[in-house]
Amino acid sequence: EKNKVLATLNEISLELAAMPPAADINDYIAKKLMSISRAVYVGVNHYNKDTRQLEFAKANTASHLLNEVNRILGRNVGSIKYDISEAMYKEITGEVVGYRRTLHEVSFGAIGKKAGAVIQRLFSIDHFIGMALVVENELIGTAIMAIGKDTPAVSQELLRSFSHVASVTLRRRQAESQLLAYQEQLRALTLDLTLVEERERRRIAAELHDQIGQNLALCKLKVAALEKGLSREKVKSELSALRRLLEVSIQGARSLVFDLSPPVLYELGFQAALEWLAEWIGEQYQIPVEFESRGAGEFLESDRQVILFQVVRELLVNVGKHSQASRAKVILSLAERSLHIQVNDDGRGFDASQIYDAKAQKGGFGFFSMRERLNFLGGGIDIKSKPGKGTQIVLTVPQGTPPPAGKKEDA
Repeated sequence: EKNKVLATLNEISLELAAMPPAADINDYIAKKLMSISRAVYVGVNHYNKDTRQLEFAKANTASHLLNEVNRILGRNVGSIKYDISEAMYKEITGEVVGYRRTLHEVSFGAIGKKAGAVIQRLFSIDHFIGMALVVENELIGTAIMAIGKDTPAVSQELLRSFSHVASVTLRRRQAESQLLAYQEQLRALTLDLTLVEERERRRIAAELHDQIGQNLALCKLKVAALEKGLSREKVKSELSALRRLLEVSIQGARSLVFDLSPPVLYELGFQAALEWLAEWIGEQYQIPVEFESRGAGEFLESDRQVILFQVVRELLVNVGKHSQASRAKVILSLAERSLHIQVNDDGRGFDASQIYDAKAQKGGFGFFSMRERLNFLGGGIDIKSKPGKGTQIVLTVPQGTPPPAGKKEDA
């Protein structure tokens, strides 16, 4: 038996080593486990550290079986996501290979008991084997095998060894994929930032020309008319119009100044600037934005304050433009020597698992850019949102000296 296990592992190692970069590692894992365990169904899931969920990656089974399961569940198996608590995380990574009697158990409750029992009975499934894909106590994913009745038992030693080999390979492939996606996002972000800068230049130029420039030109004409000599009543009327034009020009100049770099941030400090920002966003987008400070002092260097203020402004502008929220709240607090800024809204929400997905590209590069800026400060961003459930975003920046530029967030 031991020789057979070693021979199988040697075969697997050679196959993985010879696998081309473009090959689907998930498909290989599913098919190989199907061969080893003689399962009715094998599903491979990936663990998303951002959402703390297991997400479907690949399935290997007969197409008619999968269609029937989808019909019974009333949804596609591929859309099911398993919420993983801290206790469940420890259980999975500690057990590596475990046996479960029901589909309800092995799906962590995502599939109901009644539907699970129907599926097991329909396809004569006796039990399930769950396999954790783990590297250095970090969960990479899981594999679930549905074992039919009268199926010979599979070697636990073989499954554990396969789990180790497959986990290392899968982690390496994921790292390579993430690196390529990250490089592509950086290239796209560079282009995007260049276009944004050019659009901003054009906007400022248009503002200066259409509002301030034209108003000052009219002021010049009115002053010239006054110099030629007008009646007393006419002079009074022209001076009144001149005053109004100057007031509008001053207000326009102030608006541009606040858009470019709000003086309140430098004159009154970070906390006061956030309070002003909440009020300003509320006025601009007609959404009540509450600000609450929980004893956070002014301890950030000015450059770090600027970056953090820009990120909060971008978040609130997103709330105003896209969230369809009826209210929002900004909470500033200090805990464990770190500054925390929480931005909540009761809007339509979104699928948080897609925000850093280079393929999805649903949220543009906004969150990606925010994460990179906060990484530079040694901080991070935690995003919790679901469609129809609103959004909670927490920014964290440590107190003290910023870390080297190469430091990355633990995602």
